[in-house]
Amino acid sequence: MKDTIRILTSVIVLLSASSVQAQLSFDYLSERWTEYQLISFSDLESLHRNHFNDTVTVEEMKEAFFKYNGKRPCQSPYEGFDSVVYVGGYGENVMLISPLARHPQKKVRECRGVWAWMGNYKLLNLLDKNGMPQKQLLDKLNSDKEQKWLDGEVLKLGEPRWYMGFVVSPRPYWDIYDEGKLVARIGYSQYSDPDFFSYANLTKSVLDGDWYSCIDAGAKLLGALHGVQSSANLGKSEKTFSVLLYENPKSKATPYTLELLEPSNPDKETAELFRNFKRFVERIPAKAFKPYYTTDFRLMTGRYYRVTVNKCGWLVEDYFTISKYLTPINPPYPIRIGKYDVKEYNISDFGEYPAVKIIGSAKKSATTKHQEITSQGVSVSHAVEAFLSGGTERASLLAGFCLTEEDIDSVRIYFPGESDLCGNIGDNGILAIYLKRYVEGLRNYKQE
Repeated sequence: MKDTIRILTSVIVLLSASSVQAQLSFDYLSERWTEYQLISFSDLESLHRNHFNDTVTVEEMKEAFFKYNGKRPCQSPYEGFDSVVYVGGYGENVMLISPLARHPQKKVRECRGVWAWMGNYKLLNLLDKNGMPQKQLLDKLNSDKEQKWLDGEVLKLGEPRWYMGFVVSPRPYWDIYDEGKLVARIGYSQYSDPDFFSYANLTKSVLDGDWYSCIDAGAKLLGALHGVQSSANLGKSEKTFSVLLYENPKSKATPYTLELLEPSNPDKETAELFRNFKRFVERIPAKAFKPYYTTDFRLMTGRYYRVTVNKCGWLVEDYFTISKYLTPINPPYPIRIGKYDVKEYNISDFGEYPAVKIIGSAKKSATTKHQEITSQGVSVSHAVEAFLSGGTERASLLAGFCLTEEDIDSVRIYFPGESDLCGNIGDNGILAIYLKRYVEGLRNYKQE
């Protein structure tokens, strides 16, 4: 392990571009490694024993790649589960074990809940099996002062995302309540990353808490670290291949290993490059990658990578970002994506910080009231993805502007360069929301 860390630390210094960066000590990666272990790993044995006591097999992961690679998910990752919106915090959770399932009334047990977390749980919405709101039942539940049915366990996964047919998250949260009080909590820190390379990367700093935001930069760091210490690509033509990196249960000496996914019949050069990369991966120390937790209560230890090798080096990309397609949930108003209303797209095509433009107007007597609000930056960097995801993610985004679905007349989403609706916004797209009427209380985005 020390040898591997020594290689990694050396490479970080070699990768430093500025004079300030060049002063980074050779201990940089060792320090980051120690930090990552401290904030990322907890004793989750009881959680695994009680709920996540099965693992997705290597064969299943390989089959999933050939079945789902390049395909868009057909539904929201929250489909069929309760969800939790963090008020004043980051993101949303899918609730795998809900208090509703313990309610003595069958009608309640058959419903799906949308919860808010404000130090305790508050039920925001209640939907029946057909997706219809149950307001009277919701009001009755919230008027129950004792709410003894809330006691027991609550199991959540933070910010779940589709990954080759699996809904995954590296952040489980298992809470036990008794008499309305939290008596036990097991899980990972909300600030930890899914792997060491995502945590240690120097190219991207994200403060919004989304665990998937640094996956792309982490994969690139993995490739760069290997490329600096490998000369296998020198003087060779460009080659691309896909691999499955996974935890190796058969060997403590090599915690991680690789399987070649594509091409099925590699030429000699590709096969040698794969073996070269595999030797590097098998020197990575244990606990460099967290398992993903799936919504079917299993552990998934694999990562899908596309590797491109040429004279410039090694580029490693996680299929999590390559295949990040969304399926819009159809609202009762039209949505147009791109100038030509495209059906296939990658969420990264809209840029890192898409702008949000809200346009509304209403005639009152002889005068016309106009509304225009433009927001761009870290606070709404997730806007296009959240809107297209639908469900609670879209509702939370709209609530940040003090809007609801009923206020919207139509939506247009522009790719970078397709519209000057917001002036010069660089390499970013625009989410344009057109309102039916003048909306009192419309505001610039507020996360809380």
